[in-house]
Amino acid sequence: MTMAKTVVSKRKPLLSTLFTGLLATLAINASAQTTNDFELRMSGVSGSESVSLTVGGVTVDTWNPSTNMQSFSASTTLGGEVRVEFTNDNDGNYDVQVDYLVINGSTLQAEDQAENTAAWDNTCGGGGYSEMMHCNGHIAFGDVDAVTGGNPTPTPTPAPTATPTPVPTATPTPVPTATPTPVPTATPTPVPTATPTPAPTATPTPAPTAEPGNILSNGGAESGLTNWDGHYNDVELSQAQAFEGSNSVLAASRSSNYHGILYNLPTLTIGQTYYFSAWARLADGEGSNTVKMTVRNVAGSGTDYFNLPQVDATDSAWVQLTGSYTHEAEGETDVYIESDDANLAYYVDALSVTTEEVEATPTPTPEPTPAPTATPAPTATPAPTPTPQPTATPQPTPTPGPSTGFEPMTEENSGDSCYVADTGSYASLPVIDELPDPFTLMDGSRMSTKDQWACRRAEISAMHQRWIYGEKQEPTATVTGSASSNSITVNVSDNGNSISFNASIELPSTGSAPYPAMIGIGSSSLNNNALKNKGVAIISFPNSEIGQHNDTGSRGKGKFFDIYGSNHSASASVAWAWGVSRLIDALENTSGHSIDPSRLGATGCSRNGKGALAVGAMDERISLVIPQEGGSGGAAAWRVADAQKADGDNVQTASQIVTENVWLSSDFEQFADNDTVTKLPVDNHELLAMVAPRGLLVIENTTQEWLGNKATYTASIAAREVYKALGIADRMGVSQIGDHGHCSFPSSQQYAVDAFVEKFLLGNDSADTSDIVETDGNFSVDTNRWMPWSTPTLQ
Repeated sequence: MTMAKTVVSKRKPLLSTLFTGLLATLAINASAQTTNDFELRMSGVSGSESVSLTVGGVTVDTWNPSTNMQSFSASTTLGGEVRVEFTNDNDGNYDVQVDYLVINGSTLQAEDQAENTAAWDNTCGGGGYSEMMHCNGHIAFGDVDAVTGGNPTPTPTPAPTATPTPVPTATPTPVPTATPTPVPTATPTPVPTATPTPAPTATPTPAPTAEPGNILSNGGAESGLTNWDGHYNDVELSQAQAFEGSNSVLAASRSSNYHGILYNLPTLTIGQTYYFSAWARLADGEGSNTVKMTVRNVAGSGTDYFNLPQVDATDSAWVQLTGSYTHEAEGETDVYIESDDANLAYYVDALSVTTEEVEATPTPTPEPTPAPTATPAPTATPAPTPTPQPTATPQPTPTPGPSTGFEPMTEENSGDSCYVADTGSYASLPVIDELPDPFTLMDGSRMSTKDQWACRRAEISAMHQRWIYGEKQEPTATVTGSASSNSITVNVSDNGNSISFNASIELPSTGSAPYPAMIGIGSSSLNNNALKNKGVAIISFPNSEIGQHNDTGSRGKGKFFDIYGSNHSASASVAWAWGVSRLIDALENTSGHSIDPSRLGATGCSRNGKGALAVGAMDERISLVIPQEGGSGGAAAWRVADAQKADGDNVQTASQIVTENVWLSSDFEQFADNDTVTKLPVDNHELLAMVAPRGLLVIENTTQEWLGNKATYTASIAAREVYKALGIADRMGVSQIGDHGHCSFPSSQQYAVDAFVEKFLLGNDSADTSDIVETDGNFSVDTNRWMPWSTPTLQ
């Protein structure tokens, strides 16, 4: 087939007019004839700060960041040293927090940079390795050529590949080979055969029929490239492949992982949820790889990105991407399809955006079609089954039996009938320099039997809720839901108020319904392809809807607080925990979703990793918890983080985190503001231990010093003592591996996730999780200092 080709030039959003003027007057040398792209993510404390991006000593753009964390973009042909400069400090009233700077696809964390002349260390200009800018000064990010291996626009693939590509590329490869080898083979094989059949079926324009509410005028590119564009790259109109009609859009000249195919969306309505569907196929010879969909909202001078689910694609069949997005801010909005493989070429066709959810079209999966058909039956049965039985009274029962095979638990809180003493007052709390003894009860006695763990866990939970996280609202709400194969709507009524929210569902590529599922807080940053290839579905929980977490001004905002009031003590993290519990309620009492509510996991990374731990600790129906790179407020022990900071490490501590966001309760601030975390009656090793007797795998990154590598590993080792005492040490693991970007899950940790998923979500008791305790950090746990208590032999 002869391919007609139309080329659209590169899109360069948010270019500064100042930059254009500079180019007209500067003498450009040979190395500056290509374009360098930058994305700076930052926030201010007042909204009046002025921050500039300079390259080679020339100002490229200047912004006034708001108090919300936002992304700012710029491009230039200049070369030389790259600096982010804070220029209008006002006697300490203005401060800037820089999250990261992306240079041609390479993400550089601010806290990893040695030169920060704006940092405060008892004086201005006193430091480095900090994301905070308290004084006039700059953070130096190195020479643009040194960072990326040369300005990458012409085709210096090594630049983008050097940082982001190895992780995503390395991850998918071992997965299909390691465990589900037959799965990928089995899935793509029938697909090519099946694809031609559905494609023609869709061709006669069932798109408009199937999706009558499509707000896009040219989602099939039948009117050429109107509204289509490239995300910093060229795209082509192609007739070589088409899912329906005659045309598709091809991205054939990508050289960075953020390059992709973009569609400019029409004006969207604030508060409206939109449902996205697109079909993708890899170019001939690309084999198989992952593609994903992202919504970008440019509001004012800032940019927010919303990641929708990703899928496995091949060069022999079309595959559907689906996801939902709730529009919350005025501004230009677009959607683009990209891949973590910087050089991957692929086609996109039949893009649609609707205000009513459309069932995923089972085009590439004729064989699994019976599964959706059979779904309602199995789902209808397990949903009610787990709920009535637990109500009987198995409160102490779930905990003691942990020495044999793992059985999922059926109650949100098995210790809700336990007596818990008053948690006292701040003034009455004693100083505890070491990590508090998890085996000493509030009455001063020590645990002697496994049966006591349910009520000891209730004590630990009460203290965490009182002093650190805020109260998790009791499950008094009325919960209903409606579900399809790719999403579930949760309706909650309580306290005279009602809310609704949607969670998207990605079904796996193998297995049979009802499927176990991994709930991603916000989204999952694990290798989701590997999960789906094992038969595990992915559920994306919209945590930002339930409890806002833009900055310290977000306290009391979100749908949880719409029900219980803005003065409720819950932090954002606990609001999320409540929301996930109501999602599980809906999964239990709603049919049609193909999910097994008795086999659920929870995960999340960074701030969502903090949330995943709180979510998993506070609902015992979650069988497996995998917090990833959460740092302070997550797996890191508060006391150890303070000790690291005192030793000169650049780590996030209690005193810093309370100035950043509302992930913790306002009651926690008195410990942070007074540097008295040693008065906390609990620490995060006990939050980790609250997951027992269920599965817990802590995923950490040694290289990210800000996360508190020693603090997270020490807390994990201390928590494992509880698992040991209960006789179930193999149910808790920790893998701390560095040399990769933040939240870029490396293939070296895949074996650990595979083992825990096999045991706790797939019911394979023979899966070996016994020796997954590892760090590549050059340190050891000081047990004499942090764990002077003994681990009892529990009967």
